[in-house]
Amino acid sequence: TDEGTTDEGTTDEGTTDEATTDEGTTDEGTTDEGTTTGGSGETCADALVINTVPHVVTGDTSQFKDSYAFAEGACPGEDLGWGLEAPDVVYAFTPPSSGTYDIKLVPLYDSTLYVVSDCEDLDNQCLAANDELGVNTESLTLSLSQNKTYFIIVDGYGTNSQGAYELSISEPCV
Repeated sequence: TDEGTTDEGTTDEGTTDEATTDEGTTDEGTTDEGTTTGGSGETCADALVINTVPHVVTGDTSQFKDSYAFAEGACPGEDLGWGLEAPDVVYAFTPPSSGTYDIKLVPLYDSTLYVVSDCEDLDNQCLAANDELGVNTESLTLSLSQNKTYFIIVDGYGTNSQGAYELSISEPCV
């Protein structure tokens, strides 16, 4: 292993480099401060895995497909449904300890941020969503349980809404 990278090919905490998958291939257009491993981010089954907090990662949804959306009334925090026909990126996060986490999305496009506990039943397992009008920061503050996996979905508000973003997760407030 080269100095500054882990066996998975990701950067050590606190450094900036291109994010890589377990196989060591580069996900174009992403930088990672923390440790992100795992799959392509295309679906929950192949999610990028956030292994550390605090964590900051940048990416671009235009390199992905539309895999998810939520229906009207399905996600607390949003009355309407969002994400239909917009590319999305999925991150899996298993909190190292129970507590309140701040999840923030700073997009360069009209985005939607939501967190679910089960992607197969997204409309019934959505914990919270945030979609501010236009190009604005989306943020969620959630009480999360240790050793339970949650899926953070970076999406667009609707048809072809896509672009670059920065996603961050704070250390827990316990």
